[in-house]
Amino acid sequence: MISTIIDDWMDESYLHELSKFIEELDGWHFNNVTGRKTWPYGQTGTHRLMGCDIFDRTNVNRILHLHPEASRFFDLFDGIESRLGVNYFLSQIQLNLQYSGCDGTSHNDGIDPNQKTIMVMTNAVWDKEWGGQFQLLDEDGGILEEIEYVPGRLIVFPSPIQHRGLGPNKDFPYVYRHTTVFRVYDFGKEITYIK
Repeated sequence: MISTIIDDWMDESYLHELSKFIEELDGWHFNNVTGRKTWPYGQTGTHRLMGCDIFDRTNVNRILHLHPEASRFFDLFDGIESRLGVNYFLSQIQLNLQYSGCDGTSHNDGIDPNQKTIMVMTNAVWDKEWGGQFQLLDEDGGILEEIEYVPGRLIVFPSPIQHRGLGPNKDFPYVYRHTTVFRVYDFGKEITYIK
C-alpha cells in the first residue's frame, strides 16, 4: 500500500463538533485551484472546487495566509501528530468541499519527494452509498488504491502521488463531502518550496 490509513482514532463527539465547525466556517471560496501550475498566483491548475485556505507558508519564516480560526486546525494537527507518533514541519492546511457529481481530476500536491499529504475525512455522518471515494493513481490515471469515505478517517500519502477525490454520487444532490488536508515535511529533510 502507498497510503497509511487510520480509523477510529478520534472521539465521535469531537468529529461532530469539527464537522459542524467546518460547515459553518467563514472563508469558503469557489476558486480553490488544485494542482497549481502557474506562478506566482497559482491561478491555473488541474481543476477547481470549493475550498477554504487555513494556513500557508512559503518557507519557515514567511507565512502567506493564516485564517482567523486556524487554532482549531492546529489543535487537530497536534492530535494527528500524537496519533502517528511523528512531528512534522507543517506547510499548508486547506479544506476541500465537493458536492454531488463534482469529481476531482488527477493531480498531485507537490513534486518534492519529502512532502507528505495528510487528509482527514471530516464529515461526521456518511452513508457508503453516497460514494465520495478517494483514489491514488498511477501516471496513466489507473487506480492504485481506492479508499472509501469514512467519517474521521486519516490518510497519509506521498504528495507527489497522483490522486483525486470523488464527489458524492449524482443520486444524492444535497450531500457535501469535505476533507481537511495538511501538507507536511519530515524534520531533517531538505524542503523544496514550490507553489
